Amino acid sequence: GMSKILWSGASAAGATITLDENFRNFKFLTCVIGSSSSPYGITLGAFLDDSVTELHFFASTVITGTTVGKDFYVAKFNVVDKTKLSLSVCVTATNTQAYVRKIVGWR
Repeated sequence: GMSKILWSGASAAGATITLDENFRNFKFLTCVIGSSSSPYGITLGAFLDDSVTELHFFASTVITGTTVGKDFYVAKFNVVDKTKLSLSVCVTATNTQAYVRKIVGWR
């Protein structure tokens, strides 16, 4: 399918972001979570119908190197309207102040 960047920047929890297009026009959204300077990971979420009022993104990855284990990435949005999303949670296991870096819609 085709993808479109709906928003990019660096927003932390508490921020409301405005997408370039109605997110309900897409089948899937991907959400890139990272620090203020670099991304950690990409998570995939799906929405099913117009009754969705929250978008939850979650990913788990294995850490290699000196610290072996798992890290997780979480972002939770409250849907304000068709183009506005309020970011209520954005964390990783190792960073309690993570940032949403990009949201991409997939048709």
